Amino acid sequence: MWIEPILKVVYYIATIFVILFSFTFLALGGVGVLSFFLCLILGPIGVRLAYEMTMMFIMIWRNTRDIADKVAKK
Repeated sequence: MWIEPILKVVYYIATIFVILFSFTFLALGGVGVLSFFLCLILGPIGVRLAYEMTMMFIMIWRNTRDIADKVAKK
């Protein structure tokens, strides 16, 4: 399947985007530094959680399909 390499590339792009986006908070005032650190730390964690959940659902789908194919052959 092509979905796994595509998701990996999307994961890398999203992580880089979140990290670069966090630097825009430094241009803001006093709240900008706190927002910068929160976005810099929590942003990639959120992206990783979304990636892992998506991969988990794909693996569940693949295993369910394999089980259904084996049951249908009998």
